[in-house]
Amino acid sequence: HARAIGKFSYSAPTALWAVILPQITSYQNMKTTVVESARYLSEFGWDVTIFMLLDALTNEVKTAVKQDGTSASTWLIGVAAFIGQLAKRYSSMNLHPFLQLILNQLGRDNLSGLITLKHVISAMAGIHPLTNVSPDQVKCFSGGPNLYTEGVEATRADYPEPPRASLERVAMVGQKPQRKQNNNKSRSRLLSSLEVSGLMIPLLIALCQARRSCIFRASAASEHNKQLVTSMDECHAICNQYIRFLHNTMSKEKYAQFLPTLKQLQTDYGLDIAMTYQLTRPKLHWQLYTREEYLRLRLRKYRKDLTTAENQLATWEDGDWQAPLWPIMVDTAHFATDEVRASHLVPFHVTFWQLGLGEIACPEDMYGQVIKRLKDVARDLEEWAKPGVALDPDWSSAYRANRAAILSKIQALTAEKDEQIRIATEADSRIEKEAGKWFPGTSDASSRHFFSLALSR
Repeated sequence: HARAIGKFSYSAPTALWAVILPQITSYQNMKTTVVESARYLSEFGWDVTIFMLLDALTNEVKTAVKQDGTSASTWLIGVAAFIGQLAKRYSSMNLHPFLQLILNQLGRDNLSGLITLKHVISAMAGIHPLTNVSPDQVKCFSGGPNLYTEGVEATRADYPEPPRASLERVAMVGQKPQRKQNNNKSRSRLLSSLEVSGLMIPLLIALCQARRSCIFRASAASEHNKQLVTSMDECHAICNQYIRFLHNTMSKEKYAQFLPTLKQLQTDYGLDIAMTYQLTRPKLHWQLYTREEYLRLRLRKYRKDLTTAENQLATWEDGDWQAPLWPIMVDTAHFATDEVRASHLVPFHVTFWQLGLGEIACPEDMYGQVIKRLKDVARDLEEWAKPGVALDPDWSSAYRANRAAILSKIQALTAEKDEQIRIATEADSRIEKEAGKWFPGTSDASSRHFFSLALSR
């Protein structure tokens, strides 16, 4: 069937996709066959395929929401999932038109493009939106990237346990171990498409803006109240999914180069302070011991080319505050209220929002649990690889290779745990050093008032 579909795509690709797309949205088991047939598409066939998929996504006759008004339509989910599978499988799939469509739809207050983006990231990067998070997962999120990954999806053995019964072993004779496919290549292609098209940061800003304003975009007369709540949850989940994709795929240096400044995020793009610091926090962590912005500020002070807010910052002692926070303090001083600046609350404001969970405390108990679980998996793989237990030498080699990968993860988690302990210790020392200067010359009552100002500004 796949080859027959491929032949039809040469003679009449438009008519072919006009018939296939409705079938894909109705019958889920047809996607695999159609995706397999796409290997026979020509360059013209790919252009027509992309055009027909874009036409399906922008069909104004069909509604993007079911009649109950609380969930996305089946046809939209089907088309979005098909686009994700095609993009993961074939590098010939040009993602630029779809990314541009999603950005344009968000600019027109149309949230249907979020479904497409969710399925593309899930298929190509293996990163799925987080919905129901357990307390243990929250603890994992306060650790390093390796523990974070284990909190989202726990590592298991790549191969099944060898059967013990004789009949089952005989039935599996001749079967070769099939390892799970990773998403490294497709993940890199998605990031490359975002970079080449110049849509990486515009799409990030649009998602953050949609997350903040989606609840206000529709009136109660036009949309169901439950749909508004669902849309807000969907925006929040997909926005965090996209941010996690950028953090997991890009280096911190590259991410810092692409990301706008804190001042631009808050004043030019209108993002709220929580989202602004969520985006900026990885950049700050990378900029440890950076003195460039501070030295530039000192030079401008020497030349008497400072605003009132910047002049106040430049008069503080060098050792009071961490050097990478100086540019953030300067930006914060520009859009902070006069009361915050007059109360010398800018440093406290920045320190409060800059701290991440990993700087407050290291989840040593979760590191211990995850390492223990991985050691159990490695011990099982060692047992399965023994002669007489494994089906044949191929299975035994696969088990040993999988065990080596698990042991490598254990070493990475152990080293990461030590690093997280060091970061939390240094952050605790820095906070203790700064705390005495957060509220200079104020009473406890005034300190509580200033604390409320920092949270609200």
